[in-house]
Amino acid sequence: SFFIFHKCMYVPWCLLGRPGGLRGGPCAPARVILPPPWVPWVHQGGLRGRFSAFGEVGGPSAQPCARSWRICAWSSRTCARAALEDLSAAFLSGGHALIVGVPGTGKTMLVGAIARAAGLGFRRIQFTPDLLPADILGGETIVGGPSGEERIEFRAGPIFTPFLLADEINRGTPRTQSALLEAMQERTVTLAGVSHALDPLFTVFATRNPIEMEGTYPLPEAQRDRFMFEITMPSPDVTDMVEIAGKTTGESLSDVDPILTPERVSELRATARRVITAPEVLQRAAEIVEATSPESVCSPSIIRECVRHGGGVRALQAIVLGAKVRALRAGRLHIVNEDVDATLIPALRHRMVLSLEGEARGVTPEELIRAAQESQRATQ
Repeated sequence: SFFIFHKCMYVPWCLLGRPGGLRGGPCAPARVILPPPWVPWVHQGGLRGRFSAFGEVGGPSAQPCARSWRICAWSSRTCARAALEDLSAAFLSGGHALIVGVPGTGKTMLVGAIARAAGLGFRRIQFTPDLLPADILGGETIVGGPSGEERIEFRAGPIFTPFLLADEINRGTPRTQSALLEAMQERTVTLAGVSHALDPLFTVFATRNPIEMEGTYPLPEAQRDRFMFEITMPSPDVTDMVEIAGKTTGESLSDVDPILTPERVSELRATARRVITAPEVLQRAAEIVEATSPESVCSPSIIRECVRHGGGVRALQAIVLGAKVRALRAGRLHIVNEDVDATLIPALRHRMVLSLEGEARGVTPEELIRAAQESQRATQ
């Protein structure tokens, strides 16, 4: 795998801190700039208390901790760093993520390490063409009692876990993929007319192989829209492959120790939602999302010609939540336009449905998103 996990002196930069160097040295703790005393929730157990687990300067967790861990990525390039930051932003904001990459890029190992570090229960479902919805959700079975009587009992499926990895989700049939729709949106599962609540921290990280077409089923638009981000895992270069081979063909890798608890994860997610969003920043983000729709009067010509369906309300929600986590990572209690710009592509790329003209011209979702951004800038 292309991710090596081992212990170090500080907590992971990819969740909320800053890199102290991907190839050596401990991770530098996150720098948190506290507001004036009249913001009470920050000073009274708010930001200082809630984010101390991520290495606040001067806080207790800034001291060396033998049980902390970090993720040593195989690449220091911007694209690899951006993938890790987007994944952590989705997790800390309570969203689901779709990870796209060729085999061997460490998608499964990365998801498992994040779940273990967060102290959450973790289950993995390998999607195959013969997988049924009951294999995911569970079902009612007839159970015999000690005296011979029979009763109907509900047996929970693997979806009843705080952290679920849907591995190679595009190998499952549309019927099986749709079994996750209610769970991802409502965090409940309805079987035989009875609604069963899932864990409040229920999170789905799914992986998709973009190069194989045989035996795969494209995700429906409604299913893709449930994912907050689509994150692309880049392939390693020669230097990275040499380093990976040297580390993975030797002694066994050390396990990832938990640094959080479910209660702490809940607090972090609640704190992220309390980050201030100025009306002007929210208005700008909404205008960019509207510009991705071909029906909008402010959309550029390339979108009207090449896009069948663009982003909507869920896309705007994903952009704002991701921007809030990025603002906290930068030590700010409010989001700025740069935070919004950084989350546009992961929040919109899987929501852009191309028309026949767009597929024939070979345009990419990234090009269309940049065109919408430029169109919004030109209308100001």
